[in-house]
Amino acid sequence: MSYEAISRGLQTRLATVEQIAAVLDYEPSAIQDAPLIYSLLDGFECRSETNTSRITWRTQHRLLIRWQDAEACEAELRSLVGLIRQAVAADRTLGGTAADAEMVFGDAGWLNVGGTEYRSMDFSSEVIEYEATGE
Repeated sequence: MSYEAISRGLQTRLATVEQIAAVLDYEPSAIQDAPLIYSLLDGFECRSETNTSRITWRTQHRLLIRWQDAEACEAELRSLVGLIRQAVAADRTLGGTAADAEMVFGDAGWLNVGGTEYRSMDFSSEVIEYEATGE
């Protein structure tokens, strides 16, 4: 497989969360629809094992919710956090593109984009794949 296939698999899983207006595979320069989530490659680790390599891909996913009403925004964040984690957990092989995928970390914050305040949640996913290295 490739990270490109894994990225598509993650995007497909995130798109199953109907409450999210946009799922992007790049950082937007402007936000048209919210809430949105975008994903960026964060790094990878490769470990050689007997005749295989174990690759762990790390991806950052940033959820942005427009900040208008404190109570409503926090309620929306609370519901989306669980739905996003469950979307990946529902198909941990990402449609057969990976051995195992999981949202492993989340960190909430605030972000100003174009003069508009957003409540944010940065998720980190780890996706494991195995690759034959020869004999």
